[in-house]
Amino acid sequence: MNRRIFLKGAFAAGSAAPLSGLYGDAKQAQANSRPASAPEFDRGVYAGSRYRAVVPDTLDLAKRAELGINGIGGTIDPALRYMMFFLVRYASKTPYMTHHSADPTCDPKYAESFPMLRLMCGSDRYADVEAGQFAELLSRIHDGLYWNRYDPARPWRLAHYNLNLKASDVPKDEDVSNVVGDGRMLRALVTRRELERDSRWDTPIRQMVQALTRIAVQRGDYSYYPDGGFGESFNYPRSGWQNTDEAKGEVEGTEGSVVCYHGHQIQGLARWYALSGDTEALEL
Repeated sequence: MNRRIFLKGAFAAGSAAPLSGLYGDAKQAQANSRPASAPEFDRGVYAGSRYRAVVPDTLDLAKRAELGINGIGGTIDPALRYMMFFLVRYASKTPYMTHHSADPTCDPKYAESFPMLRLMCGSDRYADVEAGQFAELLSRIHDGLYWNRYDPARPWRLAHYNLNLKASDVPKDEDVSNVVGDGRMLRALVTRRELERDSRWDTPIRQMVQALTRIAVQRGDYSYYPDGGFGESFNYPRSGWQNTDEAKGEVEGTEGSVVCYHGHQIQGLARWYALSGDTEALEL
């Protein structure tokens, strides 16, 4: 595949037709989606000076950042609580996008990426979508954890099964909090704090640090998160861990990496400690 063909496919993805989720109906999802109730998101933090400069074509990172904004902004579904379209089939004969059970776990990746990309290129494209999604993400935080809530509009919500459970053993109506999603949401909040230098983000960040400490399994001088839930691997159910067994190797979980399910929390905690000196974050 040459560069021209790849770019044609990539731009097609931005205009791909959104279809229903893996096991759901898009119109029903839109009817059942609820408006987010969260503080208004201030877009003024991107205010600043802009200028043009001549740089080598191979270093045109600003243009690449602008393409990145187009890619992530165009794959968010405002009709379904601003969830991402996890699957973008741009190489299909008719390109399309569809939802997946991992949507909410990965949504905070967009919230962390938007500020970085905007600072690189100065574009305000999809600013309204960014604001709506971030407000929605904030509304998913409760008691310090970032929740994938039960929602009949998303019948595919728990279709990404834990390899240790049979499908018949998976509860259908319980909220879950994936520890990767928690780590990514912590990173998104810390990024917002770094960008705005506004202490209003300190409280939700501290609450997430406390909650991540609370649900971690302590073993002497170390701690870990078990693959002790249902749905996605390393989901923490609202009712608590179903088991607290420690991983026996690195390749457990559907991602094939236990580090994957711990690394995002570590990065967020380290960055928050560097900003705040929070010793609980350092200890965890």
